[in-house]
Amino acid sequence: MSNVKPSRAKVQSNIRWLVIFLLFGIMVVIGRYAWLQLVQGSELAERMRSQVGQDYLIQSPRGAIIDRTGRELAVSTMTKSLFVDPNHVENPEELAADLAPLTGKTEEEILEDIRVGGGFSWVKRRMEQSEYEAIRTLIREKGYANCLGFRDEAKRYYPNDVLAANVIGFVGTDDKGLDGIEQALDKYIKGEVTESFLYTDRQDRPILDSIFVKHGYQGDR
Repeated sequence: MSNVKPSRAKVQSNIRWLVIFLLFGIMVVIGRYAWLQLVQGSELAERMRSQVGQDYLIQSPRGAIIDRTGRELAVSTMTKSLFVDPNHVENPEELAADLAPLTGKTEEEILEDIRVGGGFSWVKRRMEQSEYEAIRTLIREKGYANCLGFRDEAKRYYPNDVLAANVIGFVGTDDKGLDGIEQALDKYIKGEVTESFLYTDRQDRPILDSIFVKHGYQGDR
């Protein structure tokens, strides 16, 4: 009997310490969970979002202006605008030298765009299709995808040149009507910019083909 009692007491002591250890472990897990959710939740969610995809701006074209016979007096088409992320430019001089002949800008002008700093600076807006294709090829060949990208913007055309120009008016670089019909009806014909989130792979390509088609994504940043 004397040998049984100490053994039983030892077992009970071990169980007590095991329960205490388990309770302590549970409290640690709960505390860690609360820290991640309440304190670091927003930061971690944003980090995950930046790793699995990107925000993509979708620009709709400005509405057309036509005469009573249906002939177009003003019409918009979607074009590509080139931007640079100065924070990720490794060699500004080399980048400027590569872009200058393709954009029609001087190397110094492009370096000025880079010197702006921050994460975004326009290089050339509303490019012709040939310029876009040439720069897209350059980005792929030289690995500039981390610092160069494109955004869709509407470009306004007036098929009849100066015909009724004073009545039709014109638009500024931000697609805002500044005179004539363009200004008077701006809120009705102005294009809209909407933002969507795309899940992409490590090369910024949409993962789902349905998203690719839906948003007209071009495979560029």
